[in-house]
Amino acid sequence: MDILLSGKAPWIEVETSTFANDWQKMLEQPRHADVTFIVESTHKLQAHKVVLCSASEFFRKVFGIVGREQVKKEVHVCYTCIV
Repeated sequence: MDILLSGKAPWIEVETSTFANDWQKMLEQPRHADVTFIVESTHKLQAHKVVLCSASEFFRKVFGIVGREQVKKEVHVCYTCIV
C-alpha cells in the first residue's frame, strides 16, 4: 500500500450533527417505545427502556430482573405505590 505524503493534512468534511433532532423524534414517536406505564389503570405512558435505564439506577434494576418481569412490556403504577 503506497501512501503519498504531500506534507499537508488531508481535507475532511465534517457534517453537522443531527443527533439531538433524531433523539427528539425518537422520543416523540411511541411506535419505537418498548415499555408502557399504566398509571392508576387509566393513563398510559409509553417510554424507552434505554432512556430510562441510562438515567436511573432504579430503572436499571427494574428492567434488569430476569424472568417474568423482564418479558413484560407494561408496568402498572399506582399513586399509593409511589408515596
